[in-house]
Amino acid sequence: MKISLLTSDIFNLPGLFPPNTGLSDQMMIMDISKKTALTEEEEKEAEVTRKGPSISWKKSVSKEIDFSSAEFNFLKDQVTRLDKEKKFSTDNPILTLLAIKIKDAKEEVKEEDKKEVKK
Repeated sequence: MKISLLTSDIFNLPGLFPPNTGLSDQMMIMDISKKTALTEEEEKEAEVTRKGPSISWKKSVSKEIDFSSAEFNFLKDQVTRLDKEKKFSTDNPILTLLAIKIKDAKEEVKEEDKKEVKK
């Protein structure tokens, strides 16, 4: 499943993740985090600045991310969980827009995922 994420989406993605999880969910979070991380070149292009826990950027960079079915379903499940818990607010509209982008995305089953199901 390919989704185009902006710099703001990538830096707000951890806001979708649950604070406490089991090992398999932590592994999924780590895989998604690695996949969505900006390269040094992308960070330079976006003019990313890191000061302590704060991250800022001057330019928005778009990055096409190809999620596996499992990763995509995990993200959709997190959006559903946060929605049920009423965790979206006007304090972080970027997270809300990211959740809408994920919720509205249509999953396309990749050939490699079809092979995994057949095993």
